[in-house]
This record gives sequence, structure tokens and C-alpha cells, in this order.
Amino acid sequence: MNAPGAGDGPSGACMPISQVEIHGLAHGGEGVGRPVAGDDQRVWFVAGALPGERVRAKPLHVHKHFIRGAVEHIDQASPARVVPPCSLAGTCGGCNWQHVAADQQLELKRDIVANQLRHLSNVPTVRLGAAAGNTYYRRRARMHYRRGDQFELGFYQKHGDNVVDVHTCLALEPVLLAALAKVRKLAAYLPQTGSVHGLSNGKQVVLGLPVEGSLAQQGPALVMQCRKLLDDTLIAIELRGDDRQSLRIGPTTLAIDGGVYPAIEAGAFSFAQANAEVNQALVEHVCEAGDVAATQVLEVYAGSGNFTRALVSKARRVVAIESAKDAVERLKNLSGTAPVEVLGGDASRRLTELIDAGRRFDVTVVDPPRRGLGKQVVHALSLLTLRRVVYVSCDPATLARDLRALTERGFGLRDVTVFDLMPMTSQIETVAVLERGPV
Repeated sequence: MNAPGAGDGPSGACMPISQVEIHGLAHGGEGVGRPVAGDDQRVWFVAGALPGERVRAKPLHVHKHFIRGAVEHIDQASPARVVPPCSLAGTCGGCNWQHVAADQQLELKRDIVANQLRHLSNVPTVRLGAAAGNTYYRRRARMHYRRGDQFELGFYQKHGDNVVDVHTCLALEPVLLAALAKVRKLAAYLPQTGSVHGLSNGKQVVLGLPVEGSLAQQGPALVMQCRKLLDDTLIAIELRGDDRQSLRIGPTTLAIDGGVYPAIEAGAFSFAQANAEVNQALVEHVCEAGDVAATQVLEVYAGSGNFTRALVSKARRVVAIESAKDAVERLKNLSGTAPVEVLGGDASRRLTELIDAGRRFDVTVVDPPRRGLGKQVVHALSLLTLRRVVYVSCDPATLARDLRALTERGFGLRDVTVFDLMPMTSQIETVAVLERGPV
């Protein structure tokens, strides 16, 4: 079941606390259940609740058909429930699954995906992919800050938009956390509110900071203060104004994910998977699942080349589509045994051009943003792909929607595997493999 948006309906402040029996998990990680007693049997989505539990839930938002709430007390606990390891777990919204035993998280994520796909026909058993340690794994983060009587830097609180001041974090790589902490020294030079982006390669860190107004309006004071923070670990800071113009202080990109395949260049404002270890397994799985050796491969939403760098070492030819200009330039610099043709711009427009040109591809790999593919892209893929689609998804709900559309256009669902790139959170990465014709 999909969990509705957090802003749906009025506040539940006037409703009493209810005892709710939890029978499943919704997309987003909330427990799904109904009241144990009473005439009001609307469905509850309860943050912090697990299947098999009986909880007293505090209503937060009330809708005509459902109620969104949070755990007030656990009357009957699940065996999967543990004491959160972080002292900020009760307030900080950075990791919403600290109450779930580490060895149970991937299986619960599989259950969420399976539930999302339950209305599709001939769905294979959802398989478990790679997972890794649940501490100090995040090499990429975005922290928020607020200037007031004190400078607060951290993640948004649970069920709100206040910033929880974070000085220690069990999820972030220590070098990343240390670099982010240096931003506190720049408090007087930053806008009143904003976000700080950080990326680590395990040894070095680059940060991205906001500037109020345009860079042209800023004097040299901020740049000078930034330079003072740079050292062997924090090697660069990129300043970005409201006009989207950037000023780079130091070498603002890092080489990440090198090894078997070429490294990719990424910056603080770039997207990169937060978990290096599981990402390596994800890339291998996508190549193997696609059976891309000696094929013509189309890659849509290629980003900075996380999958492209592996595809060009196996396929006969790769066409990569990406809209972000900085990522397009990085894609063009990738080298491999297969030539890569990089098409910048809107995915739907570029796919239409490929159709009009009579192009066809053995395998298509897609890694869309959270909103998924949508009807136009699904239709285009059904015309362009001869054999197989490998769909990498960070949102089970839009994945289910798009898989239904693809199966209606002649593809059969062959395999579904979940990966845990973000332990201690309800975030899920799923790889679905579709084959032309029935499977």
C-alpha cells in the first residue's frame, strides 16, 4: 500500500490516541494497520511501527479515508524491534529505521516491494541483493542549517522542518562528518537558512555551500574564510548563488568508485550513491542482469556514469541520455572498449529522436529519479528495446506503476532484486528485469 503524502488532511490534534494493530509496511516504511476497537476503522499509517505490533498511535494528519500518525507507546513489540543505537533517534529524521534490527531491514524492504507489486501478474519472488554494515557508510550527505541564537546544522526533525543539531552521526563517514562540522565556522557568512552538500571518497571531502543572492554580490570575505578551512581532508568548497552560478575554491570533484571499472568524477552537488560498497554490487548486478555483453545498449538517466562506465567495458555500443550539463561532460570523458554516444537534454525528447531515426537497442538500462518514467518514456522504451529492460528504482510505488505499463506493452517481468544502500532508513533500491514477450 502506498503511504499518502505527509501534508494530506488537517492536523490530528483534536483526535484521541488510538490503539492500532499493525499488519504491514507501506511504501515509505510506515506501519499500516487499523484500530483495535471503535467504529472508526480508517486505515492508519504509523511512523515507527512494525508488522505484528500493537501500538498506541498519536494522530498527526487526518484524511477522509486514512489517518497518519506516530507511535506514542508500544503495547506489543515485534521481535524485529531494537533499541535505536543513536541518542538522537527520537528527534532526528535522518535515519527513520533505527528501531529495526539490522539483520531484518533488507527482508522488510523486500516485503514492501513485494506488496507494491502484488497487483501485477506473474511476479517472480523478490530476491535479496547486497547489504552492508549499518554504520559510518554514507559518503554523501545533505545537511540543513539555521542561523538563530545558535547555529544549528544537521537533519530535519521527525514530523517537522526544524533542524536537529547534529555533532555526531553513526551513518556518516567520519571524514565527511568532520568536514561538515567546519561549516559552523562560516555561520556569519551564510544565508539565514540553507543546505550543505558533502561528498567523500573515504579520505578527502568536497563541500557545496549556498550564497545569498548572486555570487557577484558577495565580497571576498566568504572566499577568504573558505580558503582557511581547506586542508588535506577538506580539499575544496563550491559556492553556488541563487542565480545557479558557481565559484569553485580548490579541486571540487573527486574520483569515486574506481577499481574494476573506471572511476567517475563527482562533486558536492552531483548525485552519487551514498554507499560505495553496495553500489559496487549494484553495478555488477545491473550488467549481469542485462546480459549486455556484445550488445547495443541504451542507457536513460545516465547521471555521471555510475552504470555507463561498466556498460562501455562490456557492450558493443552504448548510447547514454542525461539532462544535467555537468554530468553530460563527465559522460563524454568516459573511456572503455565500446564507444559511447552521449545525448544531452530531456529524456523524452531524445528518445523520440532515436525512434524517428530508426534506432533500436538490444538492452535498455534506466535509472530514473523518484518520479519514475511516466507514460511517454515507457511508450518510447517499448518501441526502442528489442530484448530486455533493466529498471533501477529508488521508489517502489513509481516502479510498480511503470512495470505495469511495460508489461502492458509486451514485456514480461523476469526478476526483481532489492538492495540496501541506505541501512537504518526505509529507502529501497530495486532492480527489475523485463524481457520482451512472456517469461
